[in-house]
Amino acid sequence: MVAVKNISAGDTLYTINLAEVANDNEFTLEVESQDFTSPTLTSTSGIVETTVLSITAKSYPAHMYFNNNASVKFSLEQEMFVKTSTGEYKVMESGTIHVGDYLISIDDNGTISEIPVLTKHVVEEISTVYAVSCEPQDWFIAGGYLVHNK
Repeated sequence: MVAVKNISAGDTLYTINLAEVANDNEFTLEVESQDFTSPTLTSTSGIVETTVLSITAKSYPAHMYFNNNASVKFSLEQEMFVKTSTGEYKVMESGTIHVGDYLISIDDNGTISEIPVLTKHVVEEISTVYAVSCEPQDWFIAGGYLVHNK
């Protein structure tokens, strides 16, 4: 795993292809990411690569982490794939994810797992966060979780 601060445009990130967002072999969401909802989330591949188009650093007044794992931090606005407590798959900003929802985890083989959110912690301190844009998929694996470009 490479720290996001060490990633540059042109680098490749790992991801999976998703059946629910396939469109004529182009893997992009045709709606705003936060409008995505599905009763299923299905990988049509193992691990595949997506290319970083740009990466932008900015200061943010807080960051957060889940399940007491302070080594995997996200901005409160990072869009993440989640299974809600009602069983619906969505893309949500990390700050709006609730205890009882499930984070979508991807292992080294591209297998999807659902990790229950048992705790969430917001750390209010100035942090550097990174906005990553990649293609052809608009999502990638960060800290073991499936996240979306913003």
